[in-house]
Amino acid sequence: AREQLRWILLSHAHADHAGAVAELKRRTGAQIASNAETAVLLARGGSNDLHFGDDITFPPTNADRILMDGEVVSLGGMHFTAHFMPGHTPGSTAWTWNDTRDGRPVRITYADSLSAPGYRLQGNPRYPHLIEDYRRSFATVRRLPCDVLLTPHPGA
Repeated sequence: AREQLRWILLSHAHADHAGAVAELKRRTGAQIASNAETAVLLARGGSNDLHFGDDITFPPTNADRILMDGEVVSLGGMHFTAHFMPGHTPGSTAWTWNDTRDGRPVRITYADSLSAPGYRLQGNPRYPHLIEDYRRSFATVRRLPCDVLLTPHPGA
């Protein structure tokens, strides 16, 4: 039910992940949590993206809570930890949390900064440290506690 949606935890500000958040926020009153990099792109509606320019935009909106790397968001007894993973976007964020399955603890990681679909990886003047950011993010994923890895992008 719409009154139950209180927070939207963003992974990054591309249309396939953030395109509906302005409308969700308007309809439900939910607040948006993201890091500062993602908040800037979200407020621009994806325009002036380092990879897509103005080709793929969405309705702009503002983040309500700016997160730091490693910050925990607690929702309904669950605790979600933000892990900054630049590469897919400079503000890409992975999320980790714990749950149970058949009475046993399960460590879950949602990481979508693992792919670079059609990106100019080398010599991109708009994102000159892209490869280094991906390397750091891959190292971060390797360190995360993980029994289940969720990644939404094909080929990741």
